[in-house]
Amino acid sequence: MRILQLEADTLNRCAVLSNNLRYLDTLINKLIELELPYKVFGGRKLIKRHIRFLNHVLRIIDSDNAYSIRKVAQYAGIDITDRDGKKKRSLFFQSELGMLILGIKERNLPFMDVLQEVINRIMRDPEDDPSVSADYDMLLALSSDYETTADYLLAFATDKDRFAPFFLSDYKECPVDISEEFLTISTIHSAKGLEWDRVFIMGLCEGNFPNEYFCQGLSPAAREAFFNGEWKKMYVASTRARESLTLTYPVFIKRKGYTFQKEPSRFIIEQLINGNTTTKGVPADNRRIPVRYGTERPFVC
Repeated sequence: MRILQLEADTLNRCAVLSNNLRYLDTLINKLIELELPYKVFGGRKLIKRHIRFLNHVLRIIDSDNAYSIRKVAQYAGIDITDRDGKKKRSLFFQSELGMLILGIKERNLPFMDVLQEVINRIMRDPEDDPSVSADYDMLLALSSDYETTADYLLAFATDKDRFAPFFLSDYKECPVDISEEFLTISTIHSAKGLEWDRVFIMGLCEGNFPNEYFCQGLSPAAREAFFNGEWKKMYVASTRARESLTLTYPVFIKRKGYTFQKEPSRFIIEQLINGNTTTKGVPADNRRIPVRYGTERPFVC
């Protein structure tokens, strides 16, 4: 992999971009193995599982949220499907957990008391990891700032800094020193406005970039708008390179024990057919940087 052959003093001048950091997990693992410094920009923050369950319970208490009822029932193993195969809210509230949640809801307590009840009567477990108990204690300490459950849920969704301890990154932090040199790993969105001498765009396979899943059921006009937006994103990514650009895709991926063969993205096919002359994707501007193509090691997720 050409990225792993970079000299240490050139790392600051290079970046690896992807539409989804999930497709860079194999690379990150290799960088960790070789003790090469890297820094990640962008990516998703995932709510910790126990906090996600807690928030679903709170949404049920706040508004009988149908999606949260289905998720809590799923997590707790409660069958809420009637004879016609439909999900019934009433079946959830007939369960032991549902009746407990309904009892808290009907008391119309201030949020601080609601949270105390939910954590102590539903969430806490003697076998909890100490970090889980610490998260509950931290939430309880914050609860006095919110009058209602709705106030808290809105704040959790919008105030990412305050609730940052309750999220996990979808990537591994670099274990070595990055104070001087590091390879930039970034989502395309987070790379806007920045440039590097050498840019590698990875994960360029159909199903990742672009991902047709997001335009299923759309009208022809809406599908065209979706793919035009993806082309613009590819343009942003490719124009981050000052001297050289490398486009790669995984030949196949492994997911949950199964192997899936992957086809190169239409963005790569378009460039191979049209060279560097198309107005889409890699632009033909006055910089005329060289473009390389390649495949990646098997991707596992």
